[in-house]
Amino acid sequence: MMNKQLPILLASLSMLFSSSTLAEGFNDNYFQLGFSTSDYSSLEYDLLAALPLVEKIKHHDLAEKIIDIRASVDLGNNYSIIGGYARESGDWSDGYTEWGKNWDSKSSSLSLGFGKNFDLNVKNLGDIILSYTQLTSSLSAVKNKSDLTSFRILTQSQWNNITKTKNFNTFSLGLRTISNFDIELGAKYNRLAGNGINFDQLELEAIRNFSNNLAVGARVTTQKNGSKTGLFLRTSF
Repeated sequence: MMNKQLPILLASLSMLFSSSTLAEGFNDNYFQLGFSTSDYSSLEYDLLAALPLVEKIKHHDLAEKIIDIRASVDLGNNYSIIGGYARESGDWSDGYTEWGKNWDSKSSSLSLGFGKNFDLNVKNLGDIILSYTQLTSSLSAVKNKSDLTSFRILTQSQWNNITKTKNFNTFSLGLRTISNFDIELGAKYNRLAGNGINFDQLELEAIRNFSNNLAVGARVTTQKNGSKTGLFLRTSF
């Protein structure tokens, strides 16, 4: 019953926002501001290595807030260049004796992206039509610098300082599509590697376009150690 009502509901909502802002396909000229929360860090293993051996077997909790900025420029022929900057802050704990504060991490990245268009027009989803589908790929160079000051709970004394600077690469392969409701959907596989960083991510994204130059999006990223969720505001030019 719910499956039959979903296309009707989406069609009704689309009448409220029937501007057809994505009638010309994807726009990779944009500026984006986002906010996310995360329960993992790309430098989590550095935090583990800084603890005494007896503490490594205990559960570690990470709580981070992330503000990120991205800018993309379309180079033509489905190529684009993307610059990014992110700042993470939060606390970590081993759940027993130690806790850290003044966790501050800054990352900058430069990416080259490419999209391969598909002549796809799916019309078997009720009133939902999927079009302007692309297979996407990108290669990024990332630089990350993180600082952490940790304290002992019992004595409230400073225990250790960690400062790490790492350069690594990210390769991404994904698929994105646009529906007739001006909603862009995407799924992406990310591989992060280099300087002790070596893991995979799955990223899901939905973007609602309200005009030719204004959109709001949501993103969920998962990996073996945890997940990250966030919202972003995008303006196109």
